[in-house]
Amino acid sequence: MSLASSAQGAYRWTGSLKETSIRQLYERCQRIRLTGNMRLQQGEQALDLTWIGGEPIENEGDQGTRSLPLWTNGEFIVEQRIPDWKGRLTQGIELTGSLRSGQVTAIYKLCADNQLSSDVELLRSTGEIAQVRFTLGKAESAVIAGQPESAIVAMSKLGGWVDGTFRIVMRPAFGEEKAAEAPVFKNQPDAQFDVTGAADVSKNADWPTGANKAPSNPPRSTTPAAGVATPRAASGSNPPKANGAASNPAASSGASSAIPPRLAQTLIKAPAPAGLSLPSSNPTAPTVPMTTATKEQIAEATSAGNKNKVLILVSLIVIMLCMGGIAAAVLLR
Repeated sequence: MSLASSAQGAYRWTGSLKETSIRQLYERCQRIRLTGNMRLQQGEQALDLTWIGGEPIENEGDQGTRSLPLWTNGEFIVEQRIPDWKGRLTQGIELTGSLRSGQVTAIYKLCADNQLSSDVELLRSTGEIAQVRFTLGKAESAVIAGQPESAIVAMSKLGGWVDGTFRIVMRPAFGEEKAAEAPVFKNQPDAQFDVTGAADVSKNADWPTGANKAPSNPPRSTTPAAGVATPRAASGSNPPKANGAASNPAASSGASSAIPPRLAQTLIKAPAPAGLSLPSSNPTAPTVPMTTATKEQIAEATSAGNKNKVLILVSLIVIMLCMGGIAAAVLLR
């Protein structure tokens, strides 16, 4: 496996914004997961953008990507740059250093975090040589001591290399050899060019077509998800249909407040408070009207109750006196 060419021309792309639109330029940098610098210049105006892994990096208050649609003329220069261990771009396209404990893991992480297409060469103090190829941040293949190895096996083996040297070289994205590309991060309609943030999915949504098209009425899952309340089952073996007016009383109040039939059966009815009895669900059962009473009627009822108590008490006294008189007459004889 040969390392990438060091010709600077293959790491640099220049051109005119009249021939290459700003949209084409932006999307090409996304597809190759550019890590480097982009400079736009039109007369005395200039704009510099730092790209990491196919995304422009902006500082707070920077108007970089927001002003891109205004660039219809001028020149552009795009240059690849390799980042250091802290994520800051260097002035070159390669990193070198000495192997130590954890160094191989750090190399893998550097390539993955920045989605680099690069070739890594490790030279052990014993003379063994290993080469690992990364494409868009993923370890694609490896050769250890002349023997091909899978990326996973190579990482486990190379983790023990703690002495020697390493060299990381980015592969050119603009040379004669076609660079690896990935899809753009956001599909933009041809009539728009939006790089300012998240798109509104309710507009210009790019829905799948054909066999992958989402159904207009997806089937309702019969198994509730964890943590989701399930509707209370209707009483009886034959619950009312959701399409009927009786099961959907809100539908009679007008279209603005009507509940769609497909949502009626998902409504959750609050249970009755404890200690309260609900009226019978039988529609043919007679209703019992509520009676009322005035203050006068209540007073009369109370007075009548008191008179009854007095009469009972007087009757008991008279009976006791009569019995006492009878007993005295019997004793005197």
